[in-house]
Amino acid sequence: MAAIFGAAILGLPYNLKQTGLILGSAFIIFGGFINYLSVRCLMHVSFRKKADSFADCVYQSLGGFAGRFFEYSMILHIYCSTITYQMLGKPYLLVRPLIFV
Repeated sequence: MAAIFGAAILGLPYNLKQTGLILGSAFIIFGGFINYLSVRCLMHVSFRKKADSFADCVYQSLGGFAGRFFEYSMILHIYCSTITYQMLGKPYLLVRPLIFV
């Protein structure tokens, strides 16, 4: 989950520059509203299915194939996010080396 938020935060200034402040803000508000609705829907399904995690909710709602597909897609997403952070962070780390005191 943190990888999703981190990637969105990194792209936010560029997206606001491309769309403009008013339209960009409208997209952010719209995305927040859609996120709110999807979390409410997820909570409702989780409560009805008595699932403890999102993966359990997917397994119980959509079956084993969808559950395995979800797990593999999350592993791929985390792997790709790690690669992206390394590519974006490398120039910054070369300019300012980290010094731990």
